[in-house]
Amino acid sequence: MIDKLSIITKVLFPYRNVALVLIFLLALNVVYSFFFQSHLEQDAIALPCFLAMLWLGMCYLLLGFLQQNAEYAAFESGNKLSIFKRLKKMIQRGFYYFLAVLFLGLTLALSILT
Repeated sequence: MIDKLSIITKVLFPYRNVALVLIFLLALNVVYSFFFQSHLEQDAIALPCFLAMLWLGMCYLLLGFLQQNAEYAAFESGNKLSIFKRLKKMIQRGFYYFLAVLFLGLTLALSILT
C-alpha cells in the first residue's frame, strides 16, 4: 500500500498549489456567508465549504509530508539490513500506513456527513 501511496503522491504533488488556491477561495466563501447571508443560506453553504476546506488542508499537508518522507520508508531489496534498520523501516511504513488509513477514514466520514 505504501508503494501505491508513493505513486499517487508523485502524481498529485505538482497540483498542491491548486489545493492552496481552493482553500483560500473556500475560506473567502465561508467568511462571506457569515457576514452577508441569512442563517438559512449559511447552513447550506458555510458548512460544506468549511469541511471541504479542512479536507483540502489535510490533503495538502499529507502530500507534502509523504513527498518528503515516503522514500525513506521504502524497503531496499538488494541490501542486507540489520535487524534494527529493518525494525525502523517497519515502524516508518506502519506510520505511513496509519496516516493513509486515517486520511481515507476521514474522507469517508466527510462524505457521509455532507
